[in-house]
Amino acid sequence: MKITYDIISKNIETYKEAKDIFPAITQFEENEIDYSALNSLGLGKFADFSMFLKRTKAQGFEPISGTKSFRVLKPIIVDKTTTERFKTFIKNRTQKKFEAIFTDNDLFDRLLNGPWKSRPQMRRNGRMGYGTRKNERVEGFKDAIVPIINYIILNEIEVSNSIKDQDSISNQTKWYINEVLSFDKVPQKEIELTNKLLQTFSEVVEKERVDFRNLNINYVLSAISTKIKNAMKITNGTVLKCVKDLKTATGENLLVKGQIYEVQGTYERNGFLTVYVINNQSKSNYYEYSYFEDVSMKRDDLLSMLLG
Repeated sequence: MKITYDIISKNIETYKEAKDIFPAITQFEENEIDYSALNSLGLGKFADFSMFLKRTKAQGFEPISGTKSFRVLKPIIVDKTTTERFKTFIKNRTQKKFEAIFTDNDLFDRLLNGPWKSRPQMRRNGRMGYGTRKNERVEGFKDAIVPIINYIILNEIEVSNSIKDQDSISNQTKWYINEVLSFDKVPQKEIELTNKLLQTFSEVVEKERVDFRNLNINYVLSAISTKIKNAMKITNGTVLKCVKDLKTATGENLLVKGQIYEVQGTYERNGFLTVYVINNQSKSNYYEYSYFEDVSMKRDDLLSMLLG
């Protein structure tokens, strides 16, 4: 397997674009909102990538580096390894023998995770046991995996699948190997409306000079939550107009733009409203409300504008 900068470069670029579109990512970076809040918006992978970047820079590394020198890399790995015999092992590796580690699945596994005390064995119930490892290992292979990956890429070293399959480093290596960021399916319109609502709320609070220190926070949050949830409700029988097509994997129409659908039920999923309608396959299912607009609300808005 050959690792390149293609995926990590695309991830960095996509992350920058997403930050311009979704202010919540910057809010997460600045600890103004937590992981669960960003994940509820469908941006959980961007939170993961943000934490990867933050952790990498805290360790003194860059996700993409121009350093391909073995003389530079070796001391980094040794410095981050605490077991003396493994320090010596890495110190004594020639460049050729060091690179050979990444083509040997078993050797890389033992150095990264520690030698086996007892290997996993099949239990009587037919399930595989976990086995146990010794505490000694090359910690530098985990703590310095980013500069190692950079070294492998820059020197065009062919490696085995052992790197991809190692759980202990997958949170870092996946951004180079198989995890591609995308916000194509992120509900952008809904997030924009949410941000506008929050901005309006902030402006009202600032204008009215509300002293929140005099309020009961539990009551306030409960009251606001109830009002918003009530505002999200849709009565059964409400007529909705589809605003974008939805097709099956084989290209068949499920929802057709411009067509009218009648609400048979609603359900909140991951903080967003879904509606139960009969699709173009004559089957009932839940779909994100973002595929529709409320015809009655559009009419009322128009009447308000004309009569205002």
